[in-house]
Amino acid sequence: MNMDSPESLEINLAQLLQKQLATFAVSHEIGRAIVSAVDFPSLVKSLGVGFKELMGFERMALFQIDKKDQVLVPIGEHGFAGELAGVEFKLDFMAGEYSDAVFRNRHIIVESVPSYDSFSQINCESYIAFPLVGRVVAHCWKERNCNCAYCPCYDSPNPFCWATEGASCFTGASDEDERRVACINCSQFQCLGILWLDLSHRKMVTGEDVSALSTIALQIGMVLENLQMYDALKESNQILSQTNTKLEEAQRIIRRDLDQARKIQERLLPVSFPDDLADVAWHYDSQIEIGGDYFDCFPIDEQNFGIIIADVSGHGVAAALVMSMFKVLLKEMVNSTNSPALTLMAINETFINELKSDQFVTVFYGVWNRHKRTLQWTNAGHPPVFLQNLRSGDLKMLASRGPFVGMLDELSLQDETESLSDQYRLVLYTDGITESENHSGEAFGDDLLHKIVQSTHRKSVDGVKSQVLKALQKHLGSKANNDDITLLVVDI
Repeated sequence: MNMDSPESLEINLAQLLQKQLATFAVSHEIGRAIVSAVDFPSLVKSLGVGFKELMGFERMALFQIDKKDQVLVPIGEHGFAGELAGVEFKLDFMAGEYSDAVFRNRHIIVESVPSYDSFSQINCESYIAFPLVGRVVAHCWKERNCNCAYCPCYDSPNPFCWATEGASCFTGASDEDERRVACINCSQFQCLGILWLDLSHRKMVTGEDVSALSTIALQIGMVLENLQMYDALKESNQILSQTNTKLEEAQRIIRRDLDQARKIQERLLPVSFPDDLADVAWHYDSQIEIGGDYFDCFPIDEQNFGIIIADVSGHGVAAALVMSMFKVLLKEMVNSTNSPALTLMAINETFINELKSDQFVTVFYGVWNRHKRTLQWTNAGHPPVFLQNLRSGDLKMLASRGPFVGMLDELSLQDETESLSDQYRLVLYTDGITESENHSGEAFGDDLLHKIVQSTHRKSVDGVKSQVLKALQKHLGSKANNDDITLLVVDI
């Protein structure tokens, strides 16, 4: 039969088509095995069996790039009996031909393995290697807005500049080894490793084989990338889980300690008041388990009684510790003087010399003499205290006359005295009430509190307390307050 006859050409075309279909079928079967792999060992097993039974390759191996040591590390093989152990697969310029698969981003066929090639140590006469590349989002030269005047890989079929000859100028490398190191450490470097197949028992590789293997290598690259991402996510989740466990334990300890601190602080609050005071009502609510507000009414001697309210800047444990120290110092100082100003000035000196804290304390401190019916008082940066004549309802504001305690090295305060012939009421509070904001950002305000106190002078101390708290809750609505709240109402 004439080989150029139509019949001969038709037969050759049919044979070629049949061979291409067979290659496609093999590629499809191995591709299905790759996609169905649920973990790396099953992926390697599927590849090994597929390459041997469907394509006749006796040995195959997958290698992953170790960026730190600049080497290829075997991560899976089939058909070996331990030969890969102890063999170092470098990626420098004098490494084996396999490294070109990495840095040229294309398959490499080595028909006769040279002695300097690492694969010569495993009784390999010839092999083929394919790069394993992750998903290509965009060409490197497009990402960097290069053009043909500057970028040698412009419009190249290779998507990456590290796989293009002459692109080393962009890495600043002086030789090929430096370029390879720079490429591997580049954020655009996408090669994960190589697929290696032994050709020693299969001397011929057709174009159809290369096409099919390239497709398979591309699938392996994407699966390997997914598995690496999964392993990284799994490791991150494990670290996160361990961290959460530690945080939960730390939070448990903190909650326990805060609960103990709260109980201790509650014992520092007054549980009863002197009978010589006509009546007392109070409300205390800390933002968290412990707070920085303090109040008390206490006897100094047979004639004098202390009435105090204070607020430490800040919140939480630090504020509570400062306030505890303030109370201890107060109880020590009142034994040496009845002057509110001298008492606070002495506490300030101790704060500055011993505490050395950035926190300060606003304080109103008054001394009520029941026989003389006088109130000697001073105010160190605290909100004004209401002094109300219960018979007439008239109000006087006992406003601040000096800076905060713990703010200045030398605190200068003066005592002031009120002579109270009728029955009077003191309404003391911290700024957690007047500065409380609703959902619209509007503060409760001094004016509203003034109106409530003005209109309740005929009510009991409990009635005043109830009216203030009711108005505050109405103002806040469903919004939680973000500051400690203290209210003290004292009839004298």
